[in-house]
Amino acid sequence: MKVKIKWLFAAFVITLGTNSCTFNGTDLKADAYFFDVKYTMWTYNGNYGRYECVFDFPELTPKAYEYGTNSAYVFIDERGMNGNVYETQKPLPYSQTVVNFSGQLHTETIGYDCSPSSVCFYIQTSDLKDVLLRDYSFKVTLIYNPEYGTTL
Repeated sequence: MKVKIKWLFAAFVITLGTNSCTFNGTDLKADAYFFDVKYTMWTYNGNYGRYECVFDFPELTPKAYEYGTNSAYVFIDERGMNGNVYETQKPLPYSQTVVNFSGQLHTETIGYDCSPSSVCFYIQTSDLKDVLLRDYSFKVTLIYNPEYGTTL
């Protein structure tokens, strides 16, 4: 029985090794870009029932969009058990439960959409109203082949 398990484990390791991803022997590079949204910058999009803020993002070229990858984060202040406030970085989309103006709980989702040369951050609530617009800071990370820069 032990021999069979060892052979199965060896086959699994070999399979993982032969399925690894290489990119012409080049290491990939990641660059971070920061965006600040003031509460006055949010605009309502009635088609999607959400508030949005769109930025030009020329670093996200058509090739980087198609062949690279990206991820985004929002910085949220959270209160610790000791009462201190700590900045945390949350991956998007990020959902949290908040109290609306009527004192009822609802879910608020902060997310992002991107397309070549632009990024759109948004806030959408489960009740589609009573959104408390705030200032937020975001980070978008692009991963690409450094031989070609962000143009891939």
